[in-house]
Amino acid sequence: MDTAEDAVKYYVEAYNKTKAETAEFNTPEGKQTWSAFIGDEDLKINSVIIDGNENKTINSMVPGIVGGIFHAGTSALPPTAGKVQKDDVDEKGNSLVTSSLTADDVLAVVVEDNGDGTITMKIQPKMAEMSHKGQDSQGRFFNTLGGIDSVVDSIKPLSWSEGTTADNCKVHYKNGTGVVKIDTKTGMIVEADYDMEVTVDVSHANVAVLRDKSAVVSITYKNHFPASDEYLAKEYNTDCRMRLILRLTEKADGKEAAHKLMMNNLHIEDFRRRAITEATEAKDFARAYELGEEGIALDSVHRQARVSTWNHCLLKVAQAEHNCEQTINYARRLYIDPDCEKEDYYAILKRNVSKEQWEAFVHKLADDVLKSSTPKRYAEICSNEGWHQELMDFVRKQFSIGLLQEYEKQPLPYHLNEIIECYVHYIYKLMENSRGRDTYREICNYLRHICRYGAKNLAIETATELRTKYRRCRALIEEFNKISFD
Repeated sequence: MDTAEDAVKYYVEAYNKTKAETAEFNTPEGKQTWSAFIGDEDLKINSVIIDGNENKTINSMVPGIVGGIFHAGTSALPPTAGKVQKDDVDEKGNSLVTSSLTADDVLAVVVEDNGDGTITMKIQPKMAEMSHKGQDSQGRFFNTLGGIDSVVDSIKPLSWSEGTTADNCKVHYKNGTGVVKIDTKTGMIVEADYDMEVTVDVSHANVAVLRDKSAVVSITYKNHFPASDEYLAKEYNTDCRMRLILRLTEKADGKEAAHKLMMNNLHIEDFRRRAITEATEAKDFARAYELGEEGIALDSVHRQARVSTWNHCLLKVAQAEHNCEQTINYARRLYIDPDCEKEDYYAILKRNVSKEQWEAFVHKLADDVLKSSTPKRYAEICSNEGWHQELMDFVRKQFSIGLLQEYEKQPLPYHLNEIIECYVHYIYKLMENSRGRDTYREICNYLRHICRYGAKNLAIETATELRTKYRRCRALIEEFNKISFD
């Protein structure tokens, strides 16, 4: 590796190969298929400086605050949003299963040959502010925090003498490093330590008796790979053990003691879900909303996959309360969520938004769906609302054969020629990017499809051109000879 660019490219290839591997893990919820290379995590508050000095009052509060917003667990290689590959995407919907790190993101990289068939790479990314996973130099290497407003707002002792969280809380990422050991034979990462260094600058803060103070908080967030068997056993037996303790407490000490135990351990998903259900059944809807929104705030950074769970719980709260406005709010969130398929949220929205407001509402919903990288939902809206031209334009732009096949029948009477053109375009792209008899058979099926739409001459012309261009490809010619254009 002669250059930093070579080293970073080697790291990216090792990252991609390692993170592509999956394995089954036994958890209290049953077997789960996750990224095979799982690590542990830890977060440490190094110092809290108030107006240039340490403060005993604040230091005594820090463990409780951190314990309330961060619960160490396991993760896939950073950056990551989840151990399940389909959930491992950044906030724009881009996959984090493959690395987008470039040499331009890296301040320094050192490579050392260990002499045992492995190399060790030490990588320091360039500094960034308010970093988001997958979006900048730090976010393409570390599990950066992204938007922290909701998490900070959930810290109950904290308020502002003026301004908002966004105005008063700035996050700087600098000096963090990753030390990665790679097996040169397999090209895979076998051990890694990612130490992310974060400085949070806070102004106009009110905490306890302190008013309108400035503070600098130094944080180290660590990921170590692979997690030990002992750590994994402890991590995935904790929830199960706590559920057992809750049942035993209820039997021995009564429901009030069990309820207190549950409320003191709301970081456990089952406990928070049960607390929301109990508040809803008691018609304490304000408390149910508070518990759900608190869950969203706490899990939005490290457990993004749980956010849809809390939104779904909150939708049930809103429906139980017969609160139309909140039902729309949570159904809308869930409809935009690309991984949430539990209910027909579109139908829920249609039932609750008034006919007079629906047109403006659904157009805004469509715009937001596009921004959130959920193309199938946008196609659904176009299909449901009869937006034929918009649907055709979208399918053409997405260049997705799956979307075309799913929705081609609706705009067919209006856009037959455009649909045929899409199939022809896709056939040529398929030949450019793929080879093999299965691909050639797929192309033949598309040619037959075009014939059924009455474009036999175009199908013959396309097949003839491909025969000529790829005349040495015997398998393709054999498959073409099986097509009857009559």
